[in-house]
Amino acid sequence: IRDNLRLVKEAACSHGSFSGLGQLIECLGDRRSARLVRGALNPFARKALPHVSKLMKAIREGCSPDIRTSAKRLIGLGPGLTPSADDMLSGLMTSLAVMTKNLGINANLASRANKEIASCVPGRTTLISQEFLTLAADGEASEPILELIERIMTGRPEKAEKAAMGVLAIGDPSGTDVMLGILLGSNLALNEAIHRAKPFKILPLL
Repeated sequence: IRDNLRLVKEAACSHGSFSGLGQLIECLGDRRSARLVRGALNPFARKALPHVSKLMKAIREGCSPDIRTSAKRLIGLGPGLTPSADDMLSGLMTSLAVMTKNLGINANLASRANKEIASCVPGRTTLISQEFLTLAADGEASEPILELIERIMTGRPEKAEKAAMGVLAIGDPSGTDVMLGILLGSNLALNEAIHRAKPFKILPLL
C-alpha cells in the first residue's frame, strides 16, 4: 500500500492539473515542503490549505465540531460545476469509507467524519456537487475512483499507477482534486491501521 500511494502521488504530480487544489499534493508527507510552497500556491489552494490541515487533524482526533467547521469553509470552494474542494472531499470520504471497511479498522473514523462533512453540504454548493458528496459519504463514487482505491489496497504498483491515470483523466481539474482527497483519505486509514500495530506513521498529512 505504501508503494502504491507513492506511485499514485508521483503520477498526480507529473500528470495532474493544478488550477484547483492539486498543488497541495506536493505538500503531502513533507511539512517543510508545505511551508516552502505555500507562497507559490494558486488562490484556491492557498485558501484551502489551512482548512484542509485542520480538517485532517479534526478527523484524526474525532472532533465533530472541528470537522464541521473546516468542512463549511471548504465546501463550494474553487472553480467548476463540482468545485475543487468538493472534489477533494469526495475523494477523501470515498477512500475513508472504503479503506476502513476493507482494512477492518475503526469504522467510526470514517462514519463520524463522513456524517459530519455531509451534514454541512446542503445549500453550500452546486446541485450536482451535492449529489456527488452525498454518495461519497456512503463510499459510493464513479468506477475509476473506486478502482483506484481498490488498486491502492490490493494491486501491484503498475496497476495502481494505471488506475491513477484513469482518475486524472476525469476532468480538468476535477480528477486531480479527487486524487488529493483519495491520498488524504487513504493515508488517514492506513495510519490508523499502523497506529494499532506500531507507533509510527507512513506519510504525514498536511
